[in-house]
Amino acid sequence: KQWYQRRVRARKTDKPAKAIKLTPTDEDAVDAYNLFYTNNQWYAILRQHQILCERLFTINTYNATVAEQEMKDRKCRKEPTAQAIKMRLTNPLPVEHYYTHFLSLVKDLLDGNIDPGAYEDKLREMFGVNSFVAFTLDKLITHIVRQSHTLVTDAGCNQLKNLYTTYRSGGGAGGSLATQPSRSSQEQNYLKDAEQTIVDENLYKIYFSIEALATVYWKVDPSW
Repeated sequence: KQWYQRRVRARKTDKPAKAIKLTPTDEDAVDAYNLFYTNNQWYAILRQHQILCERLFTINTYNATVAEQEMKDRKCRKEPTAQAIKMRLTNPLPVEHYYTHFLSLVKDLLDGNIDPGAYEDKLREMFGVNSFVAFTLDKLITHIVRQSHTLVTDAGCNQLKNLYTTYRSGGGAGGSLATQPSRSSQEQNYLKDAEQTIVDENLYKIYFSIEALATVYWKVDPSW
């Protein structure tokens, strides 16, 4: 995933563009995208959520790779010496269950049922040096929860959500990339209304691409 910043110039239109009804083809197209103009609060929680997803994906991918290799090695591996002499294994959990157990550990950490030191030790047992990306997940999730409360209670954040909903239904906040030229005037009107809604804050243009499975961020410069 990549994130970019560039200046976006808003074009002023005298006449409002006619609303464009999104068809199922636009919504379900492979090249479909969503467009969201937003403020600092929305930008913060979307970035935090993206970081959370990336870290979970990293752990899950590593677990899947290790589990696949373990399944291949298990076929030709003899009984481990420690198991043969009935020694207590440090981590008797099957490798393919590591990720599920990891999610349970995160929940226990958030609930206060395990201390951070023990949590990190258990992650090291399962994921080795790759476990560091999950060490501070509890803090990240806590920030997301607090930011979610801000979105619910802040009037400006709700106005931006309602503005997105309005333009989304009218064709000005995304659709098929192939039909984007027919929506350009609506998207410019969306930008104009977002600029009038956001006062004394940064304005961000957030572009969700379904085909690329990516989110692109632009910081809009009001001087352009």
